[in-house]
Amino acid sequence: MNFGKTINNQVSKNAMFLVFFRVSVAIFVLVHLMAFYKDLPYLFRDMALLPNPISDLFVFDTILTHFRLSESLGFPMDVYLNSITLIFLLFTLLLAMGCITQFSALVLLILHIALLKTNVFFNYGVDYFTNISLFFLCFLPSNLYGSLDAILFKRMVLKLRPKVDFQLLRRLFGIFICIAYFFSGFDKLLGYNWRNGEAIWKTITLPYFNLDFNLGVEWLSEHQWLLALIGWSVILVEMLYFLINVKALRKYWLATTIGMHLGIALLLNLYFFSTLMIILNLTAYYDFSVNKSYNFHFVKLLNEKYASLLRIR
Repeated sequence: MNFGKTINNQVSKNAMFLVFFRVSVAIFVLVHLMAFYKDLPYLFRDMALLPNPISDLFVFDTILTHFRLSESLGFPMDVYLNSITLIFLLFTLLLAMGCITQFSALVLLILHIALLKTNVFFNYGVDYFTNISLFFLCFLPSNLYGSLDAILFKRMVLKLRPKVDFQLLRRLFGIFICIAYFFSGFDKLLGYNWRNGEAIWKTITLPYFNLDFNLGVEWLSEHQWLLALIGWSVILVEMLYFLINVKALRKYWLATTIGMHLGIALLLNLYFFSTLMIILNLTAYYDFSVNKSYNFHFVKLLNEKYASLLRIR
């Protein structure tokens, strides 16, 4: 079968954000899993810092956890977690390649939710935004370009492409980001400690933050106005994030927001949280048409690699 005749190489610039989102989230989930894999014994196994039977008491009986799954299947927790890790890796790779994409995202979402609920005291913002991202990928047509699905289900994909309003999907994605940022900023506005800079000072002086670079921030204690300014800047950037929809302001607001998350990564060592938020920002508002030629060849290369993998002649 002639690959050139079977695959539509005309990649819509409006669909590139979905390809970027699918591949980026899959890689992010994979790297995140590998980063804390060595800590699994201290989180979920028999030597867990907080034993699973105790943490399970704080989770409703109707909620699925890996501890309850392992018990119902009759597997020791070590064997069960090793098996789940392999399944997690497999479906992460399938999601990145766009193979049975929505089903792969669904499997990862279920496993990730169970991971969160198994030990609820060690979760933070990045885990919930990961769940949200995987939930979106369960429904978004991110496999219409640059995916194995575009080859395996070629006829169905070719019929679906003209029917999908990619611009509408991206606007809805942007609305979600705007709402998330607005309420995050509004929550900070309600408390006095963000408005007077106390939250910034407490955050950057916590013993488990600012460890990698050990930046000297003691001098800020003599400039409370600067701490308050940083606090108000965060509030305004988040609450007024909807201004990013103004075309003249978009690239500046996007750069400011990404800069804010880079600062969070630098000072608080929250690398995964910052990375995922940057991915979400780029997915919603980065102009992929700026690098239209590069994006086209990137997706074309993905299609060619998948075709070679499947030995299409």
